[in-house]
Amino acid sequence: VWSQPSCLYISASYFSVRSVAFSDTATVVTLQTNHAQNSVRFSHATFLRADDGRHYAVRYCKEYALDEWMPVDRQSESVVTLVFEPIKGRQRALDLLEGYAVNDFKFFGIHDAGKPMKLQPFPYESKEVKDFRASFFTSDSVCIRGRFEVIPADRLGTIEHRDIFSGKDYPLAVTVNDDGTFERRFKVDHPVAYTLYFEQTSIPFIALPGMTVNILVNKNGKVDYTVGEGRPHPFARLLQHGFHDLTSYDYRAFREDTKQLDFKAFAQKMERVAQTDVRLLDYLARRYELSPLEYAVAKTSALLGAACHFLDFEMMVRDSRTDSVLQAQMNEPENYRLLKQLIIDDRLVLMFQRYDIFQNRYSYMDLIMKSVWKVDEGGDYADRSHAEADSM
Repeated sequence: VWSQPSCLYISASYFSVRSVAFSDTATVVTLQTNHAQNSVRFSHATFLRADDGRHYAVRYCKEYALDEWMPVDRQSESVVTLVFEPIKGRQRALDLLEGYAVNDFKFFGIHDAGKPMKLQPFPYESKEVKDFRASFFTSDSVCIRGRFEVIPADRLGTIEHRDIFSGKDYPLAVTVNDDGTFERRFKVDHPVAYTLYFEQTSIPFIALPGMTVNILVNKNGKVDYTVGEGRPHPFARLLQHGFHDLTSYDYRAFREDTKQLDFKAFAQKMERVAQTDVRLLDYLARRYELSPLEYAVAKTSALLGAACHFLDFEMMVRDSRTDSVLQAQMNEPENYRLLKQLIIDDRLVLMFQRYDIFQNRYSYMDLIMKSVWKVDEGGDYADRSHAEADSM
C-alpha cells in the first residue's frame, strides 16, 4: 500500500490521492475530493499507466457508477474508490488517466511518498532545437484542416489569432461542414501554439509557417494530429497529452495566494512552482518519449506561465505605496530571480498567446516604469514625454 502518496500533477485542484493498494486481484486507488465546485464523473475508459507503458483498465467505482455524475456535497469531503486490473511487479510511479481528451482527469506521477523519485533533467539543447530557432521567423500561410467523427452542436468555431508585432487581433471563424470537416488558412510570421474553440470543446494545435495541420477529433474526444499528406506531426505527443500547457498552479490557487502572501513570499512561491513544473516535464518527457523540441516548447510554456502569474501579482500590489515593507520588497533584486529563469529573448515564447500578456505586464512593471519615466515624490508618473534618455 502507498498511504498518502505523492503526486507530481493533478488536473483538478480539489482532488488528492489518499492511497494506492496493490494485490494479486486488483489495484485500488482511493481519491478524495475537497469542496469540488462541480459534479464529477469518471469514464469507463479510465486506466492506470504503469512504468512499462502498459494500460490497466478500470473495473468499477465502489461509490458511484462509471459514466454517471456523482453528487457533490460542497460542505464536506467525499471519497471515490476506483478498482483497476491488478498490476504485476513493483512500480516506481503510476499515471491515472481518464483519457487523453482535453477535459479528462489526469493524475501524473503518483508514487510512494516514502520513496521520492530521482528525476534527471531532460536534455534541452539539440540540433533539432537549434534548427527550429534558426528558422523561427518565417512568413508563410498555414492550413488547419480537420474532421469531427461526431459533429458538434455548435458548428462555428474561432481561432484567436494575434500579430504580436503590430498588436492587432485577427479572430478567425471556422465552420464545420455537414460531413464534419473544416478548414481555415491564415498567415503567420513564426510558429504558433493556438486553440480552436467551440462552445463545448477546444482543440489545441501547433502550426509552423507553410504547414498543413490535419486534425481528427475521435468519438471518444481523443484528437489525432498529422501534417501534410499524413506525416507525423512534430508536436503530436505534446498536444495529445496536453503537455504544451501544463502547470501545477491554477487560478484558484493564485486567488488564494493574493489574499495571504506578500511580494517576497509570492516571488518565492512562483520560483517553487516553476521548479515543480520543470520537474514534472522531466518526468513526462522520458515516460512519454517526448523529443527535445517538444520538451523545449513545453518548458518554455511552463516558465512563461509562472512568470505571468508573478507579473500579475506585481500589477495588483504596485499601487500599495503606503506599505513601506512591500515597497522595499518590490525594490529588492533578489525577488525577481524567477524572470532570470525565463530567457526573455528566447523566441519560443512568441508561440504562445499569453506572451502578449507577459510583455504588457513586463513593460509596465513598476521598476521598468520608474527607470523609464520620471516619478514625483508622491509616486505619480510625470509627463511621459520627458523620458530619461539614459534610462531609455
